[in-house]
Amino acid sequence: MPSLTLLGQSMVSGLLAGGLYALLALGLSLSWGLLRLVNLGHFALAFLGAYLTYQLGTVGGLAPWTAVLLILPLFFALGVGLHAVFAWFRVREFTSLLVTFGVTVIIESLIQWYWTADFRRYETPYASLSFRVGPLYVPGVTGCYACQIAAYRRSYPMFDVAIEQRRAKPSPAATLGPACGLIGGQVGLDVMHHLTGLAEPSTQGVGHIYDLRTMEVEREPVTPEPDCPICGHLPTAAPRGKGETKAGRK
Repeated sequence: MPSLTLLGQSMVSGLLAGGLYALLALGLSLSWGLLRLVNLGHFALAFLGAYLTYQLGTVGGLAPWTAVLLILPLFFALGVGLHAVFAWFRVREFTSLLVTFGVTVIIESLIQWYWTADFRRYETPYASLSFRVGPLYVPGVTGCYACQIAAYRRSYPMFDVAIEQRRAKPSPAATLGPACGLIGGQVGLDVMHHLTGLAEPSTQGVGHIYDLRTMEVEREPVTPEPDCPICGHLPTAAPRGKGETKAGRK
């Protein structure tokens, strides 16, 4: 029988994730309810905005809140221009479905051409920050990616150089299917274990490394870093240089 704390934590995480999906769906609902147009390109534009925020942050050094001040008016003007084109050509409900689907394909193709199909992560000091409300954490305690990367950087001085060289090479989109299948199955199984309490989630405090060629899985314990802004306050945070990750072991 799962504890009330586990159920409450799952509800908090579900509400936050659902709120994000609701914000994405809100634009589609307003477009249909007010303009009577099915704008399938709304989601592609949201993805494009995320990639532009990533680009401005990693290359231009702008914080996400500063990037919003640039991207928001730009996309507002883009939306007005798109609606003006629909009004000029008298696009109706069914026609808008076909036209915006083509816009979606074009935008996604441009994203994949410029940023490739490789996984991107935009790290900020406060993006994964959580705060405690009673026995619950908002947005929740998960495996700390920042601590794992810090251990790798400490053990491998050329870690960032190797990552940049790998990202410079285009990755075939076909490799995303097996990776997403493995990760999705693992996440689903861990969510079931977390809710039912039948077993401890295998990814709790542990990083998984999947080899898509041999289908082997390597587990690396991730120890919280004492100076990590996300989990450094936890009692399990080890002194620098004494982490349990493989990258941190001498």
